[in-house]
Amino acid sequence: MNFFNVLAVDVGSILMLAILLFLVVLMVLGYMKRRKFNTQLQDLRDNIKVGDKVMTDTGVVGEIFEVSTEGEHKYFVIKSGTDKKFGYVKVHSNAVYYVFDKNEPKYATTETDNEEVEDVEEDKE
Repeated sequence: MNFFNVLAVDVGSILMLAILLFLVVLMVLGYMKRRKFNTQLQDLRDNIKVGDKVMTDTGVVGEIFEVSTEGEHKYFVIKSGTDKKFGYVKVHSNAVYYVFDKNEPKYATTETDNEEVEDVEEDKE
C-alpha cells in the first residue's frame, strides 16, 4: 500500500466532515433565526387591537375593525379601502404579517400632497 493513497483518503474524509459540519452549523443558525422571527411575529399578532393599521400576508392593507375569538382561533375583521368605498375582510390572526407604526412618515397620496412636495422642491432651488 502506498503512503500517498492512504493520505489522500484521510484528507478527503476530513474535507467531507468539514463540509458536513459547516452545513449543520448553517442549518442550526437558520433554525434559530426563524424561531426568533416567529416569536416576534406571534407577539405582534397578540398585541393587535382595534384601530391598528395592518397588512396581511396577501397584501391587503386596512384598519382592524373587530377582534374575535372562536374556540382557540383568533380572527380580525379588517376594514380596507378608501373613505367612500371600503369593504370588510375577516382573516385569521396568522394572516396578519405587518402592523404599521403610527409614527411612520406619510407619503404623498393625493394631488394636494403632491403639490406641497413640489412647492418644497421649488423653494430649495
